[in-house]
Parts: sequence; C-alpha cells; structure tokens
Amino acid sequence: MHNINTKKALRLTGHISFLLLILLSIIYYKERVVFIDTVFQFFKIVNFGKFNIEADRYSAILTQVPLLMGLKAHLSLRSLLFIYSITFTVFYYLIFILCVHVLNNIPAGMTIVFIFLLCITRSFYHISTEIHQGLVYTLLLFAVIYHPFKDNSPWIKYILIFTSIILSFFSHPVTFFIILFIFGYYLVDTLNWKNVEIYLGAVILILLVLVKLLFTKSNSYESSFFSQLFNYKSFSLNPLTYISLKFLVTRSVRLYLWLFMLLTIDIVFLIKQKQVLKLRYILASFAVFLAVILITYGKGDSDVMMERAFMPLSILVALPFIKDVVLKSRDSRTSVALISLTMAVLLAGFLRLNKEGQHFRSKLGYVEQLLNRADQLQGNKFLLKNTVDVNKSILVPWSFPFTTIIVSSMEGKNKTKTIFLYNDISKYREYLTDKTDVFLGAPFWLEWKTEDLNHRYFNLPDGPYLILR
Repeated sequence: MHNINTKKALRLTGHISFLLLILLSIIYYKERVVFIDTVFQFFKIVNFGKFNIEADRYSAILTQVPLLMGLKAHLSLRSLLFIYSITFTVFYYLIFILCVHVLNNIPAGMTIVFIFLLCITRSFYHISTEIHQGLVYTLLLFAVIYHPFKDNSPWIKYILIFTSIILSFFSHPVTFFIILFIFGYYLVDTLNWKNVEIYLGAVILILLVLVKLLFTKSNSYESSFFSQLFNYKSFSLNPLTYISLKFLVTRSVRLYLWLFMLLTIDIVFLIKQKQVLKLRYILASFAVFLAVILITYGKGDSDVMMERAFMPLSILVALPFIKDVVLKSRDSRTSVALISLTMAVLLAGFLRLNKEGQHFRSKLGYVEQLLNRADQLQGNKFLLKNTVDVNKSILVPWSFPFTTIIVSSMEGKNKTKTIFLYNDISKYREYLTDKTDVFLGAPFWLEWKTEDLNHRYFNLPDGPYLILR
C-alpha cells in the first residue's frame, strides 16, 4: 500500500511539474523563440513554409508539425510564436504520460521531468535544440524495454525499441552514450544477461553510428562534433586548463548542487541495498560521460551550449534516484523525506527557470528599445556597431537580424525591420549604397533576397541600409 502511495505521489508531482513548465512556456513564449538559433530556425520555417532540418536531425520534424499547421491556417505571427513555444513542452508532456500511464514506468516519466528541472536554466529558452528531444526519447526507450509486452506479440516490442533508438539517435548523436547507459543499466538491474533485445538494440545503435560517421560531410556541424570528440592530439593533459571544467565548477552551487546531492544519495542507498555491481556501473558511467563532456568542450563554447552539454548527466543521476531510491524505500518517514526532496528539487528548478525568463525578458526589452529608435528613422534595414555595451545587452550576435525581423513583424508586416550588428563597417559599406534588394542575415548565410520573403508576415522594401546610432 505504501509503495502504491509513493507512485501516486510521484505521478501527481510529475503532472504538476509539467503543468508549471507549460505555464512558463506560455508566459515566456516570445523569449523562448526570438533568441539564439531558435529564432533562425523559426524564421526559416515560417518564411519557406516547410520543415527545417539541421545537421540531418530528422526527428525534429515531429515538433515542427503544429507550427506548419498554424502556417497553413494563416494564423498571425504572434500566434505562431505561441504555438512553437508550447509545442515542445506539450510534446514532452505527452511522452511523460505515455511512459507513466501506458507503459507504467514511473522512473522513465519522472526522469523526463528532471531533464527540464534538475540542471537547466538557459537551455529551457533554447527550445529548438535537438538534444532535449533526444534525451526524452531515450527515456521512452527505457520504458519500452522494461514493459512486459504479451508473449504472442514480441514484434511490437522490437518495433518500439527500434523506433525509440532511431528517434533518439537522429535527434542528437550524444544520445549514443545515454542509450548504451540504459542498455547496461537494464542488464545490471535485472541480471538478465541473455536478453536478446538489449544486444540487438546495441547492434542497431552501433550500425547507426558507423553509418553516421561514413556519410557525415567533413564540413558539416556533425563532423565538427565528432572531430572534437575523437581528436585526441588536441587534448590537454592538464584538466585545469579546460574551460568546460571551469564552467562546471563556477556553477557547482547555482546549477549543479542538486545534481551532486542526488548522486550522493544514490551512492548511499545502493550501498545500503548492497547493490555493488549497479553502484559501480552508475559511478563508472557518470565518470566516463563527464570526462567525455569535459574533453569535448575543453576549449569552451557559449553558456547555453555548455549547459546543454552537461544536461545528459541528469539522466544518469535521476533515473537511479527514482527507481532505486524513492520507489524502493519501505520506511514511511524515509519515503516522505525522499518525495519531499524530489518536490524541493523540482520547485527549485521551476524558480530558477522563472528567474532566467526575467533575464531573457530584459534582453527582449533591449531589442524593442532599438526597434523604437529605428522607428524614428525613414528606413527598414539598419547597421548597428556591436560595441561592448550592445554585446552585453543581447544574447547571440549572429542571429540578431532574425530576432529583430520577428519582433518587429509581430506588430504587423508593414512594421518589419532588421538590424545587423557589425564589427568592421568597411566590410558592409556596399550595403549603404548598392545591393538594395537584399538584407543581411547570419555570417554563414549573409545575403537574403527581400523578394524571397514570405510577404504574408514580412515586408522589407528594397533600399539601402542606414546606420543606427
């Protein structure tokens, strides 16, 4: 009876957590779409009216369907931003429901909740990143593996395992490590060493990796990820020089305190349960994956990318915490304490996300101020010097032209404006006089024809760029 109540408490906690996440997705719907590379992907989907797949990560198609349906219905740009923001959270909530209520796997469902509340701040506002989707699919795989399907229909389980692996791997290649962890965890947890499903899944995964390595173009984003991972010659033997380690240490209290606290609890309870093999496996997996992250990102990256890199650690810690600690507790006081701790961790995550939302809102306010200044001038295309003060007031310079296009166009297509940030004006003087039929986008795709815009939502009349001071 006690264990059933624990399950009910966890289910309720999971539902409440997701409802709060959906609430944040509504409150900060603009902030979650108009920054970083999310705004670039959003702009391309709206402008071209079709799916946008980056780096062959085809699983992203599923979360783009509602946005494209909104486009077909000719909804306003503001409505499209709203749809795009909440789609991801609702999609993850549906997978949570599938895991908990259909596959009856509370550890998988609750670990999905922990992905978005344990060690995450800025990444919640980086919604188009495929790693979120990939990690959620790995938990779906976990739930499928543990579910006792009927003996007369084993093929259903094989199809679901294969589908989960495909969805995970073609969301983000880092899921390779998490899928392997899940396979290994199942073996040390059940001691069912002869389970064909696990070994078949591992073979499929390895074949996918080989195919990916063989057919990934050398100049692609995926190739740069693999080259970072396998370029052993560039590894420093002194970990203290790793920017990734400095990132982890400087945020150890604000962001990763709960992570290491739960890891410690996992260790204590597994020792008490005398599950030495599982304990060794979890610690080894955590250490190996942490080393991979630290080495791969040793030279550093933007804060949001660094935070994203450490996110998979939440699965390695939260999954055993729910399955081996909370659900296996038989003492009522201990159970209440563990459930209370779970709620505290999730509440702290929610408060942290809300605080970060205010930070993003201030960035959006700065964008609106610049657009108001541009309104005072006769023009729609502007160049702005990327000074230290400007750089501090925005998030990512390269996507800023698309941020300004989207934010200004929310007031109507005739309000569309774009602001391009420059460091050296001499590189862009021709746009002050000539080339009046283009607008400037990202450095890797600089010139865009104004005639190619989706004129239902955007309108940039031909004309020269003006200097915004």
